[in-house]
Amino acid sequence: VKVMSSIHNQATLLNRLFGLILAGLAFGIIIFNNIYVEYIIFVSTILIILGVLWNEFKSKNKNQKISPLIILAISCAMLLWLTWLLVYSDQSLSRFIAPFIVLAYFYAPWFHQLFSSLLLNIQKDPAFFWLTVAGTTYLIAFIIFFSGGGSFNSLLNIISIGHLAVIPYWSYIIKKTKNKIEYYFPSFAIKIYNSKENTYVAGFFIFVLLGTVFRVFGLNILSEQFSIIAFYLLVTGIALKIRTLSKPKTTPLVIASDL
Repeated sequence: VKVMSSIHNQATLLNRLFGLILAGLAFGIIIFNNIYVEYIIFVSTILIILGVLWNEFKSKNKNQKISPLIILAISCAMLLWLTWLLVYSDQSLSRFIAPFIVLAYFYAPWFHQLFSSLLLNIQKDPAFFWLTVAGTTYLIAFIIFFSGGGSFNSLLNIISIGHLAVIPYWSYIIKKTKNKIEYYFPSFAIKIYNSKENTYVAGFFIFVLLGTVFRVFGLNILSEQFSIIAFYLLVTGIALKIRTLSKPKTTPLVIASDL
């Protein structure tokens, strides 16, 4: 929430800086005579510059309500242009992400309110948030892959980044299930919950076991992904253990009168 508030407070400055960067990009495309080659990027850049001017106008006229029909008209025009590109353009599908960036920037004034309410819900249900982060990362990976923007190895690399969200998700789940584990497996629970790093080490063994099961059934790709998650959990556990050991041990003060 603090990060979103900080971005919102500096929105005007960030909007102007982004406008300067876009203007430089458009100028560079013109100078190097790449308008015909990169016409999707060029047109999208010009439209985003209009979005910069739109947000500048919004910031200076906060009390003046602007009809949402303008945004609706822009959205329809962008969707029609995107449809035309899909039918007639011979450029890579990865270039078609640019028109969506244009729409996102025109809708930017409403993002703060959207993300503020989202972040409040995160505090209530962090498990859902981290699953959403992982799922969104996986979705982006598949979109890039199927649009021709990357190889299969790139797909797996992006998915591996999404696995990082499993670390806080595992921490939340292991705390949530503490009572049940203590009830059904009391001796096991004593070892797991003895320290925070042990919870991550336990997750490491669980995901290694699942990865082994997948490999037995010939699902090597799934086995590799579970092994990556296991590695992340092990590294987290080791890092927490090192931090614990590196903390200076406090010794009780001895008062002269106690001697």
